[in-house]
Amino acid sequence: MTEHRPPVENLAAERVNEMSRNFWNSAVLRAGIKLNVFSLLQHQVLSCDDVAQACDANRRFMEAFLEACAALGLLDKQGERYTDSAQAAAFLVPDKPTYVGDLVLHITNYWHTWGKLDQLIKEGRTELPFENGFVDAPTYWTDYMRGQHNRATAGQGDYLVQSVALDARRKMVDLGGGAASYSIALCAANPELRADVVDQVEPLAVARPLVEAARLQDRITLVPGDFNTIELASDYDVVLISGVVLIKSEAACREVFRRALGALKPGGLVIVQDFMRVDHSAARSFLDTMMDIPPAYLMAYFTQQLINGLTLGSIYGLIAIGYTMVYGIIGMINFAHGEIYMLGAFIAIITFLLLGLAGVTFMPLVLLLVLILSMAFTAVYGWTLERLAYRPLRARRAWRR
Repeated sequence: MTEHRPPVENLAAERVNEMSRNFWNSAVLRAGIKLNVFSLLQHQVLSCDDVAQACDANRRFMEAFLEACAALGLLDKQGERYTDSAQAAAFLVPDKPTYVGDLVLHITNYWHTWGKLDQLIKEGRTELPFENGFVDAPTYWTDYMRGQHNRATAGQGDYLVQSVALDARRKMVDLGGGAASYSIALCAANPELRADVVDQVEPLAVARPLVEAARLQDRITLVPGDFNTIELASDYDVVLISGVVLIKSEAACREVFRRALGALKPGGLVIVQDFMRVDHSAARSFLDTMMDIPPAYLMAYFTQQLINGLTLGSIYGLIAIGYTMVYGIIGMINFAHGEIYMLGAFIAIITFLLLGLAGVTFMPLVLLLVLILSMAFTAVYGWTLERLAYRPLRARRAWRR
């Protein structure tokens, strides 16, 4: 009997088709997590009708979805009923220590971004999921921080505990500790160890319930602030720097290490935990490349927010200087000061639009004209306000004296 083999070109074409369908798998996985199907079927065997009713879902669509989960090995089908497979029970049920569902949500939050990869390549820019509306910003950051916690609880925390001996250590600072995942792991394994976790308010909001769930709130202190600038004590036994080196420049890393050294008492220990590329296979290189992009997005987002902060701070500072000068010169508070700035901004926008309609597109000239007209209008408005409102008030106050 002659074995039938498909032509090589058909095999190659099917491989391409398979690549194009890979997102189906992650779509099924994400939907199962979002619908809480794996939690529902953890300890029970239910029919399609039962699952559809529990999830408030369409019965026909739910049946197709459950069949897809079974085909992917996420569910076991027993007759016409379904229950979790061993894999889903271990990794997709939230109350399990090996749960990785938040990490799955974080990765799949980038769907819309990856879907416009061609456009981003042409424009040379990055785009976070909440910038294109796929999820909102709080959801994105929560999924991100909880996803990193999933990494820790799924095994990385145990590896860290096994790799460092902290029996004689009593006080640790976790710089950029995020969800406090590794401080939780190290404090749980070393009963005498206390930790200060330094990070921004948002990740610490995610960390707080995790610390409380581990019953370590009396030994782990959450310290809000920027670990690059916050004043650190100098009596720590241990400084933990986890997931920081990968996303910072060499100069920034040197500054972090300098601050870490200054926070240590003699004989202290610095622990650096980060990603390293040790497997150079094609499959591993592809995975590393894909996973390296979110940190780049985070740095781009951080840079943009830094620019936004400096811009807003400059505006507030300019308004404050104006208030101070007016009060210092005439001894009166100008409550219309903010209104003048607002009118100046509107005049700038209107002038910019009118110049565009008039065909003036040379940007330096446009900006110069916008600046001159805005300054002229606000100056005339401020002078008029002073003549009509403040001069009579000053004259009346001088007469009373």
